[in-house]
Amino acid sequence: MLTPPPPFPLCPATTVLAYFIASIAPNLEVANAVLPTYVVTFLFFAGFLFRLEDIPKYWRWYSYVEPLTYSWGAMMANQFEAVDPVWIEGKTVLEYYGLKSVDKWAYIGYLSLFFLVFFVLTWTALRYKNYQQR
Repeated sequence: MLTPPPPFPLCPATTVLAYFIASIAPNLEVANAVLPTYVVTFLFFAGFLFRLEDIPKYWRWYSYVEPLTYSWGAMMANQFEAVDPVWIEGKTVLEYYGLKSVDKWAYIGYLSLFFLVFFVLTWTALRYKNYQQR
């Protein structure tokens, strides 16, 4: 019997994003406010809470520039590509979420790019930002 995957997989790109937010935040309180607020917006546009086809066209661009879409899509493709017996509203799971033609390796490649970008941004912030106040 297939068990459903967890809805929010661990993503190294979002871990490095947390480091980036912490590196540019002036203090811990700001980082603790900004990061969850920003990451919660990922949940709405990743395709799990709202299917990609249900997101308005003028907001769909956001699902392409956030890493959770690719993490969740790769996980769903990996889970259901070989056997997709579960039916939702007359469609298989991958058809229902619009992930039937997803290449999980391409999505993992996109996640790697997000990881590198956030890593470089974090390194740049740590290198050039002055953290001491006098």
